[in-house]
Order: sequence, then structure tokens, then C-alpha cells
Amino acid sequence: MDTFRNTLLDWPQAAPTAAIHTLTDADFIRSLELGPQQWWKTWQAQRLAELLQWVGKNDFTSLPVLRREEFRVQFGAHPGRSPQEHGALTQIHSSGSTGVPVAFWRSELAMRINFSHYLADHRRQSRDLHAALAVIAAMQDPHTGSHNPVAGDPWIYPGAQLVRNAVQFTMLEHAQWVCKHTPEYLATTATTLSNILSLIELNRLPAPRVAQILTSSGIVTPELRMRARRILGASIRDRYACDELGPLAFQCPQSDDYYHVAVANAIVEAVAADGQLAPEGICGNLLATGLHQWASPALRYELGEMAAIHPHCPACGVSVPTLSQLTRRKQSPTHSLPGVAP
Repeated sequence: MDTFRNTLLDWPQAAPTAAIHTLTDADFIRSLELGPQQWWKTWQAQRLAELLQWVGKNDFTSLPVLRREEFRVQFGAHPGRSPQEHGALTQIHSSGSTGVPVAFWRSELAMRINFSHYLADHRRQSRDLHAALAVIAAMQDPHTGSHNPVAGDPWIYPGAQLVRNAVQFTMLEHAQWVCKHTPEYLATTATTLSNILSLIELNRLPAPRVAQILTSSGIVTPELRMRARRILGASIRDRYACDELGPLAFQCPQSDDYYHVAVANAIVEAVAADGQLAPEGICGNLLATGLHQWASPALRYELGEMAAIHPHCPACGVSVPTLSQLTRRKQSPTHSLPGVAP
């Protein structure tokens, strides 16, 4: 109550700029997704034209595919640059989706847009942001105790967040920790989730009731979804992202089979072996272009994964391109803490 009194009661004159940006961003992202198709197409065309002008290119469709090794060489040893209005730059080091280390630059604007997409997904999935979220994610630095408590932000995510280093504990310790803290939501990788479920059953641990599990790496199989429902009573809501570009697609709230492309952050293509766009519903190699990643631009960046693309979601009808049959051949990013911040 003291936090509420000291913050929210000061609205609107004391509302922090960062919170206003994030909340507005999330509303805009949802508006593009829920609005007419022409909205996001017009918006993307303008952003893409600006990005192409920045990198000195004219025709998007004639651009060659950017391979990961080329990206690594191009940006690993050179300082990033972006328009001044994009804010300060941070160099990101990642083992990457393939295990090949890369270094690149990200602006404050790109970080802000990444974060806002995760808030928009909380809204898409109708999560109670006052509830507790437990996060098990790989982090470079160890922490003391069983987890790092992250104080809730009364403007954005007022609920408690418990962030735990995945590599600091055994899988059994992770399973025991989840059972002890009984979070409303759990964010982790598909592999970690599968191990936790197995150990809960094997050791007959008192399984908590979890509303949703937010996955962000590996293949989420139908069998894993059934086990999560049976053991934890939870539905899995998967998110698709890569370190170099940020969020790319989010699972449809009405279906396990479809992922809405994050049109406010990226253009995603599926191409056949001949380099042409794959027909609707036919799997192709995925390429992505980050619309806000100007500091280390990745245009038509090869993700090394496959999916089919539909012009709209067959499950819920939203107008944005939608992925199905998503096949992940690589490990997904460990940099981002799913649900907390990209």
C-alpha cells in the first residue's frame, strides 16, 4: 500500500517517462495486431524505407540473405552507430542461437521496443500482472540465495518477480524451488520445463497450480503441453525470439499451433530452397529483418529455423502474418529474461 501511495497517487503529474513510453508502446503494438491489415503494412513500409535509407540500400527484395557468420564479422569488431534520437548504444555479447558467439550493438530505443513487446504479450494472453512470476533463465553472473527478488513496478508489472539463474542449480533444485514458491506464472526454457515436470513426478513433489508457463527456447511438443497441464494445471504460451533482433513471434492465445509475427518489431519471411517466398502454409527457411535494430542492422537475416507463414491467423483471425509448423534447429537466446525484460 505504501508503494501505491508513493507512486500511483501522484499520477498524472509524476508519471515516469519510461513507464509512459512502455505503456504507449504496448498499446500501439496491440493496435497494429488487432487493426486492419493495411495499418501494419503501411507502418512497416515506412519503417523499412527509413532503415534502407540508413544502410544505403534501395530495393529490399534484392538484398542477399545475411548469414550469421557474416553478421558476426560485420559487427563484432566495429563500433555501432545509430541516429542520436535512438539513444545510447550497448554492446551485446551472446553465444547465440547456434552456439557461435556474436557481438553486436543495440540502442536504447531497440531495448525499449523489445521490452514493450513482452508487455503487449502479457495483455494478449490476459495475464494478471499483480500475480507472481518465477523466472528460470541462464545468466552470466551468479546470485546469492535461491533467487533474485525483483520488486514489482506499480506502473508496468506490479506483481512479484523471482529471477533464478538456471546454471547455478541442479534440475532437482529447480523443481523443488518451483514447488515451494508456487508462482502463478513460470518462465523458462522447454528443456528445463520438461526436466522439472519429470522430477516432480519422480520425486512425488507437491506440484503447485500454475496458470501459464512462458517458454522461449526449444521445441514445445504437444506431449510437453499435455504434461504441463496434467502435472501443473498450466497452459504453455510460447514466444519466439533471437538475441540479434529481439521478439519475432508470440503464440496465439487461442491456439497452440500458431504464432503471431511481431510486426511492430520485425519483418519475417519464409523462403524456399530457390530463394523465392514459400507458398502460404508451406515450410521455408526463416529470414527476419529488425525494424528497430539500426545500430547493427540485420536485414533478411537467416535464423536457421523453418516455419510456414499465413497472411493472417487461422485460429483467431488477427490480420498479422502468422507462423505455423515452427521448427527450431538451434538453441534460442539466453540473454533475455522472459517476462521480465528483454
